[in-house]
Amino acid sequence: MNVLDRCRAQIRGRGMRIALPEGSDGRIVAAAQRLRAEGLAEPILLGNPAASPRLDAYAELYRQARPDASPAVARIRIVIC
Repeated sequence: MNVLDRCRAQIRGRGMRIALPEGSDGRIVAAAQRLRAEGLAEPILLGNPAASPRLDAYAELYRQARPDASPAVARIRIVIC
């Protein structure tokens, strides 16, 4: 078993989620499909977060994980990620 196979075995079935930027890129979509098909993670495809009506909700999630961040910093971090 190679290194990648061992890594896959360790994370498979753990119910992990992963956010992938540039959700309109065909390569990203293919990677998301593969992650789901192999049971490695539940992908979340992101588009342009700055244009999302959920930007404030995303920023609040960022702040929950980093309580020292101001709302303005959280919004900026979400947009540039």
